[in-house]
Amino acid sequence: MHRGSAKELLKDLQSQGNIIHGHNILDKRHKPKVSTLEELMGWVRNKIEGITGVHSWDVLNEVMGNFPDDWLLAVLEEMRKLQPDSLLLWNEYALKNRDYWDRLIQLAAIAKSHGLLDGVGIQRHINLRGKLPYSEVLKPAYSLECHLKSWVNERRLSYEINRIHELGLLCHISEVSICCFPWQRSVAQRFLERLIEISRNNDAWKLTLWGSPAIKEIS
Repeated sequence: MHRGSAKELLKDLQSQGNIIHGHNILDKRHKPKVSTLEELMGWVRNKIEGITGVHSWDVLNEVMGNFPDDWLLAVLEEMRKLQPDSLLLWNEYALKNRDYWDRLIQLAAIAKSHGLLDGVGIQRHINLRGKLPYSEVLKPAYSLECHLKSWVNERRLSYEINRIHELGLLCHISEVSICCFPWQRSVAQRFLERLIEISRNNDAWKLTLWGSPAIKEIS
């Protein structure tokens, strides 16, 4: 979408009383062509120019290891100046990678201590299309159950949500989607229902199902 059109859409949505969540500012898939921190700050300012009234932002999205840590903190600091009334979040994946996630928590704690961060997002997209041997996908629901369990178990997810809360941050279950075979839909549906229950029981800020519908069937 053209930038001008996006701004008009934003204004239209705001005029209807919608609460806007911005996704995203800095993302590993669309890395800006910059070589210095100053250039990156200029890029951020240009991207956000003229945008107001956004309730919350995924400022950083899947960026750990793709930029220096001090650059990531600097982006949060710049966004705090540019969007002082917005909630600022750091959205990441790889929850099953404990070293990766522990480093995120460390950086989130630093950002929180400087007043630069309001929340952390946990995401997971599961797509079985082309991922498994044909012999595996023929097993009713088995492969999907394995993928769901490989993401994170219930105790671990509750633990990480509360670890985020202990930093004084919101926890957003930010992107959840499943692409599975028709015979696996009931398993996927039960997983989403349980995930919603876990989120509520642990006072997660909100849960976002990614796409419509969140469960897509492979034909």
